[in-house]
Amino acid sequence: MTTACLVGAALVAGLLTLVIARGERLADLDAQAKSRQFLGTAKAAQYSLTARTGHAATSTRGWSRRAACSAGTASSTGRLAAGR
Repeated sequence: MTTACLVGAALVAGLLTLVIARGERLADLDAQAKSRQFLGTAKAAQYSLTARTGHAATSTRGWSRRAACSAGTASSTGRLAAGR
C-alpha cells in the first residue's frame, strides 16, 4: 500500500509539473506575439511622427550638391564657388 501511494504521488507530481510547464510555454508564446505586435505598431507610429514632407525634393537637392562637390565646383556650404 505504501509503495502504491508513493507511485501515485510521483505520478501526480509529474503531471502537475507538465501542466505548469505547458502554462508557462503558452504564456511565453502569448508574450512574444504581443511584443511583435507592439513593435510593429511602434515602428509605424515612429515613421508617422518622423516622416519628412518634401522628402523627394530634399533628397534631389542633396544629390545635386554632392555631385557638385565631387566635381569641385561647390564650396563647403553647398553654394557654387566662383572660379573653381
